Amino acid sequence: MPGGNRPSQNDLLFISSNKNGLTVCTVEAKARENFDDKIKDWLIDCSNGKKERLNYVLKKIAFPNEDYGDLRYQLFHRLASAVIMAEKFHAKIAVMVIQSFVENNKENHFDDFKNFVSAYIHDNIEKEKLYCISNIGGISLMTGWVFSKA
Repeated sequence: MPGGNRPSQNDLLFISSNKNGLTVCTVEAKARENFDDKIKDWLIDCSNGKKERLNYVLKKIAFPNEDYGDLRYQLFHRLASAVIMAEKFHAKIAVMVIQSFVENNKENHFDDFKNFVSAYIHDNIEKEKLYCISNIGGISLMTGWVFSKA
């Protein structure tokens, strides 16, 4: 991504197809770690490269508002990587899945995910559901949270 000096990495990327076309899915697996800094903290004393990358990511995921300071950077980045790969492979659907190995919400940071998704849609965000949050250049953007026992 622009402004960075190393490639973006997801825990898993897969491409699938059906009669409707290709789907690109990125998976971010989490145990107890958070989703990086809140953007307001991530931007403290930041370089021009970080600013460039954030602007690129916000545009790439068509983030719906400017109230993102308390949201976690990694969620933005991982969603953008799903869109980038969908564009690369001409997929019609881009999915970002968070796979948690911890069920307890105080430990798994589900509220950070819920707050991020709520910026797009105002549903009651729940685990084990897939949400269509936007359409970007003909690509349906989806996200969801799954729990897996370790």
